[in-house]
Amino acid sequence: MKQIPVLLLIAFSLISGPVAWGSSRHAAVKTPPKKTVAQKSKTAPKKVEKPAETPRSLANSGLSPREQIQALTSQHSAEDVQYGILIRDLETGQVLYAKDEDLLLNPASNTKVLTTLAALASLGPDYTFKTQVLGTDGAAKGRLESLTLKGFGDPMFTSERLDAMVQKLRDSGLRQVDRVFIDGSYFDGEDFPGQMEGRQRDASFNCSVGAISIDHNLLELSVAPGEKSGDPAVVEAKPALPNLPIEEDIKTIKGRGRVIVKNTPGEEQNLSVSVTGGISLKSEPQTYKLSIHHPLQLAGLRFLAALQAQGIQAPSEVSFVPAPPKAKVLAESNSPPLSEILQEINKHSDNFMAEMLTKALGASFAGLPGTTTKGVSVVLKKLKELGIRTEGISMENGSGLSKKNRLRAETLAEALQKAYSDPKLRVDFISSLSVLGVDGTLKRKFRHSDLAGRFLGKTGTLNGVSALSGYVFPKNSEKTHPYVYSFIVNGTGKNFWKEKQLAQDILETLLNL
Repeated sequence: MKQIPVLLLIAFSLISGPVAWGSSRHAAVKTPPKKTVAQKSKTAPKKVEKPAETPRSLANSGLSPREQIQALTSQHSAEDVQYGILIRDLETGQVLYAKDEDLLLNPASNTKVLTTLAALASLGPDYTFKTQVLGTDGAAKGRLESLTLKGFGDPMFTSERLDAMVQKLRDSGLRQVDRVFIDGSYFDGEDFPGQMEGRQRDASFNCSVGAISIDHNLLELSVAPGEKSGDPAVVEAKPALPNLPIEEDIKTIKGRGRVIVKNTPGEEQNLSVSVTGGISLKSEPQTYKLSIHHPLQLAGLRFLAALQAQGIQAPSEVSFVPAPPKAKVLAESNSPPLSEILQEINKHSDNFMAEMLTKALGASFAGLPGTTTKGVSVVLKKLKELGIRTEGISMENGSGLSKKNRLRAETLAEALQKAYSDPKLRVDFISSLSVLGVDGTLKRKFRHSDLAGRFLGKTGTLNGVSALSGYVFPKNSEKTHPYVYSFIVNGTGKNFWKEKQLAQDILETLLNL
């Protein structure tokens, strides 16, 4: 297979400027003497710096693996950048290379390595999350006094699964409901700490969490032009939400348009969506995804819409209260197993699912309601039980979407080593990681080279933060066990990008061993 060329670091040569000839005190300018064959040039030869070392230049250098990595890291030194590295050979158990591996740095989404490992060790790969519909008997057959949708932190609950539950109610003979409740008491009512604010508040990676969360708490809106210029645009939720509060101020225009979809400013306590701007008359319908900050309210709208679609008579509003004590389970839906959920979290770096999992751990092992703080404490406790050093590290949340999280490259490497050495954890944990050049966040790296598929790992990215941790399987080695590799860099400016490239250069060097 043809290999992808590695990005080379640019080496600048120090080029001497022209020799300046001095002048006398008089107006006449001295002419430089002509050289003769016997004369030697007094001009110093240009100094040419040695080109920077790259994985390709080091591959056939005869240097040991440690010396090759040392050659790469020795070229990187900047005051505005800090990084920590640890590489351990799981064949021998020995450290191949380490530099500032105990430095506390922001790991971004590499935090998910710890959260998912703790969850797998605590709950097991076959664990599932349930969502229930409960009811209390009414005065007549086919009628219920109350109907409650209750969530237990399922991060993969969807509108389709909700519709299937309501279909089951219809098939059992339900035709009317007097009151409808949403029970989100399994979690606290707070968002997770560390969420982005400002322009990124409505971004899909910044989803809010709730004990009952549907479709990742993402709302999909379709915006289409009217029949003629000046007509209002056509705005619809998909799937349909008849009672969704939408503030529309968007027209069909002749020229190029701009559509702005966001949570309505000032509506902090209630779910409301704002669609403004203009859409071109010639435009096809456009789809926009919006992160909703009121999970329980969205679940309420979805529940009422599902009941309406099945012809079950219900009130137009829901109440957000725990299920009545005498309510009985009428329908239940279970999530895919935890092993599949972890793949979604780690391969695609899903913040929403990681934070749902964190609160669920808190609810399961530290008491109701589940909170981020409880969940983090459960994660750290489990890591310590697994023999992983946790002293001094700081986790504000479980996803890594935080400016406050601080971990060591050493801690991440220890977690990877523990997962690999434990037969109960190895297969499911390693399978959750992104495969180089194949899937997830590493899909575009080395995908057309013979290195694809030989690294399984987790990426991490924030402004001024980059991290990469995982298992390296060298292509030319007869090793039966991989290297564990963890690299975290924090910094700013052009030097940050150079150090970020260093992480990939070291990975390429290890893969080519």
